[in-house]
Amino acid sequence: MNDPRPTELVPLDEPAGRDRWLLTHHSNQYIVWRHDDQLLVTAAMCPHKALPLLEGVIRRGAIVCPEHWYAFELGTGRCRASLAAAQQYELTHYPVEYVDGVAHARLPVGQPMTLVERLRAHARGAL
Repeated sequence: MNDPRPTELVPLDEPAGRDRWLLTHHSNQYIVWRHDDQLLVTAAMCPHKALPLLEGVIRRGAIVCPEHWYAFELGTGRCRASLAAAQQYELTHYPVEYVDGVAHARLPVGQPMTLVERLRAHARGAL
């Protein structure tokens, strides 16, 4: 699901020797992943059980949750567990852009939408 909130570019500090790290922006947490010489930014929590993904692994082009083994495609966030899970769960990921050679993530401004806010936005066609 797309997030209709306004966005802003946030610089990604790149700790030396790390292949993933936590990023906090407007009280929201994200994970920055380094994979195949690319930076990827995702939600920090698994959409299936709201468990932390920081200790997950990247396997065959997907982020695998360390708690229950659901896998989410790197490029789309789509769940690979089953057709029903793919329709129900999607790992939110955020675009990475380079400004003057520095990586930035395009992240939402403000707090995440509540379920009710997301449903209303979806009903209005905003999602």
